[in-house]
Amino acid sequence: MTLYETMAAEAALSYLPPEAAELWEGCFDLRLHELPPGARFDTSGRVAYLLRGTGEVGAWEIARGEFFGVDARGNPERQVFTSHTSCALLLWDSIVMAHVCYRACWFHARFVDEVRRAAAQRSYRSWE
Repeated sequence: MTLYETMAAEAALSYLPPEAAELWEGCFDLRLHELPPGARFDTSGRVAYLLRGTGEVGAWEIARGEFFGVDARGNPERQVFTSHTSCALLLWDSIVMAHVCYRACWFHARFVDEVRRAAAQRSYRSWE
């Protein structure tokens, strides 16, 4: 399965066109990162999306299909993810992602909105 096919299979990323994965590998330094159970990963300025597995960031349980590495407003935030199971993460450079790139792809702004919406929802859930 290609990186694009992997991304397109995810509900939060299903709107992306075929060129997104290739463009984002260059624009956002998009990476796929594998973690064994019990591993720790420091986001260090990267937005992360959990493709497979489960884990936690502090008190938050992170499940497949969730973003992390950003605060409640969608701004970059250093977070440490601990995997409970074997995990696969998609990683983007959050500094580059938060600014309009020179290509101004229509899906760039939507992606930033999706990350911010997901971060705000997670923050809201923590108050429930």
